[in-house]
Amino acid sequence: FTVEVYATDAYWNPVPSADTVRLISSDPQASTPVSGALTNGFRQFTVSLGTVGSHTLTVSNQTNGSINGMTTDQIPVIPDAINGFTIEPFATPVQAGEPVMVTIRATDGSGNTVPGYAGEANVAANTGPGSISPDRIVFSDGEWTGPMTFRGAGGAVSFTVSDFSAPPHIGTSANFVVLPGPYTKLLVRLPGQTAQGGTATGLGGATLD
Repeated sequence: FTVEVYATDAYWNPVPSADTVRLISSDPQASTPVSGALTNGFRQFTVSLGTVGSHTLTVSNQTNGSINGMTTDQIPVIPDAINGFTIEPFATPVQAGEPVMVTIRATDGSGNTVPGYAGEANVAANTGPGSISPDRIVFSDGEWTGPMTFRGAGGAVSFTVSDFSAPPHIGTSANFVVLPGPYTKLLVRLPGQTAQGGTATGLGGATLD
């Protein structure tokens, strides 16, 4: 949005000035600070705010410190439309088969939660089909929180959340460590097969004819 800055007298009447002014915001994700010289006592700035809540803009004179600045009234900022999913950090390392609490948020382009989002999304781990549970979640008020179980061990495990939009909104977790569980059984692998921990059979590929 566009912000207009004027040089004025004590009674808010515009006056000519070529001073340099600076605009800052209480929003850490705003496109400020911005500065520029007034032209005949006037200047426009284009500003964007990125954090949901209420924020202000403050203008100050960089040429003459005796000139009083001004802070705006609170500006309400609401979320934009959904842009993707954000997976909040959770306790790691994880042990295979042991649930861990995970929070996933539907977020706009600035990372703000979209409170009206209530869709479904699929969850898939890079350790193979069936190696994560649940594999489908339902958001409420822009958020899902619940126990998640990882069955595939590895040093760089991650998972992806994607909804049913076209194209889908997507979010991918950071890599994390999943440790193997206790020793409980044996696996035999035939030629052509690959070992794939965390899956239903523990195997991938196909046997040779």
